[in-house]
Amino acid sequence: MNSSFNESTIDLTLSTTDLKTSFSDDGKASSLIKKKIGGKGLEKYFENFKEYIAGDSKAEKLQNEKFSIPEAIVTRWNSQFLTVSKVVDIPNTLLNDLLNEQKKTELLLSTKDLAVLREFISIFTLFAEATTRTQAEQSISISLVGPSMLAIYYDLENESRICKHTKPLCHALMTSLLARFGGFLLNLEIPVDDHVKHRNTFNLFSDDIFLVASFLDGQFRLRWIIQSALPLDTKDRLCEKIKNLVALWAFQLIGCNTDNQDGNVTQAEVTTSTVDNVLLCTKDICDGGGLTPKRKSLFSYCEAPQTESKKLRVDAMNEIKEEIMLFLKDPRYETSLIFDKKNHFPYLHRLALRVLCVPATSAPAERIFSKSGLLMTPHRSRLSTDTLSKLTFVKCNVTLIC
Repeated sequence: MNSSFNESTIDLTLSTTDLKTSFSDDGKASSLIKKKIGGKGLEKYFENFKEYIAGDSKAEKLQNEKFSIPEAIVTRWNSQFLTVSKVVDIPNTLLNDLLNEQKKTELLLSTKDLAVLREFISIFTLFAEATTRTQAEQSISISLVGPSMLAIYYDLENESRICKHTKPLCHALMTSLLARFGGFLLNLEIPVDDHVKHRNTFNLFSDDIFLVASFLDGQFRLRWIIQSALPLDTKDRLCEKIKNLVALWAFQLIGCNTDNQDGNVTQAEVTTSTVDNVLLCTKDICDGGGLTPKRKSLFSYCEAPQTESKKLRVDAMNEIKEEIMLFLKDPRYETSLIFDKKNHFPYLHRLALRVLCVPATSAPAERIFSKSGLLMTPHRSRLSTDTLSKLTFVKCNVTLIC
């Protein structure tokens, strides 16, 4: 367990250059789609939906079925994704009929427009889900990184083969993914080009914590490896690697040294036992009585031993490995499994408390920053840093106080 516990934060947001990449080889087509959806297009049109559709039967049907196009937030890429997906969700025939009746023919989506939009949604679906899940409050997030990145990598590979209009977008996203998570993918024995390895962000996520955290999450364990598109022999090696990592990390928490667990511990106990016997014999001989047998008594089998035998440290590793096997065989696939059964998995539970508390994104810090911004108003501009810190602490933990 390295110092990366404090540094292991992951941001799944995408750069604006990725989103501005042309949706198709025809630049005019992508710009036309942008005009139709954003700005003063469909997005703006649906803001004033009731104004345009009063008394129209088709429009009322859209309203009754709760179709809408939310306004996209420029600084939130997943908000733009939601806007596009809502457009595609509306039946195209119904939408075009409505636009024709309202004489908004410039907003009509052609067959090619819809094809481009559907490819766009297909590419970004997993990105959007990963962003939403990792930024959720009061939930474990670090365990989502490994399964998410592996699934997104193979999904992008598949999309790049089947897409017709968005190949440049797929290429840009794959390049960005390899540059940021190449070290993690190498840990999964996925080959990465040498020129990408020289990026300064390549090894940011190469720490083993992302493998261990996913294992400790009851809903994943090793399923995200077994159910992936990795080769079978690679899956076997990775499963053994992850189990060994978990065992080693759990073993380190109990203060044992794996290098001398077999020899030194046993030798120390043998030496201690020998010395004790010698001292006992010497004392008895000096007293003149020689070796005297223990005095007999009734119900001696009920007496508690004077000194409990110390559990050998070497047994701890075996117990950890047994816990791992039982954990893998448990039929419940829930994130909280290791916490619900902490008495059954004491070693793994202790490790999970250390690992799963790491946040996967900067969202928690951003929320605290936003709450501090609400406290620091022009009327409170002279608050000291200490007072602001205490007020922020109280505001963020008000549910625990009340």
